[in-house]
Amino acid sequence: MICFEVYRNGKRLCTAGRDGHTMLGALVHLRNRKPGSAGESEAGDPEVRGRPESLQLLLNGHQIPGPRTRRWESYSWLAEPLRVGDEIRVRVVESDQPDLPFTHENHRRTRRVLSPEDKKLRRQLAKFKRRTAEYRKKAAAEDAGR
Repeated sequence: MICFEVYRNGKRLCTAGRDGHTMLGALVHLRNRKPGSAGESEAGDPEVRGRPESLQLLLNGHQIPGPRTRRWESYSWLAEPLRVGDEIRVRVVESDQPDLPFTHENHRRTRRVLSPEDKKLRRQLAKFKRRTAEYRKKAAAEDAGR
């Protein structure tokens, strides 16, 4: 199977992959501090200023058992903190034995329950569409009769 082999500063972190209908994603995530936010002192401490609030490497995947299913599975291989200067490399490789993910969750999509207002609006829309179609049909018949 095709896998991602991930390295940080030349050191191999993991090989991620799953069989079947799968999506894999490697993401370097940066979230900067908002100026004046918690963690930054009143004086604007130079040790804190400019430092990101969150800088990490994420490697996740999703697997969908079939095209008409309401279930899916999610996997996580990495959630590693990064520092300025880190070098990340992702290699696409063939492997029969990827590393096991550190998390694996099963999900089930539920049906959306419509409120009474939503149901009423849907009925009104259907009625409007029927009347519009009838009007167009009648107008086309009148045009053909002229």
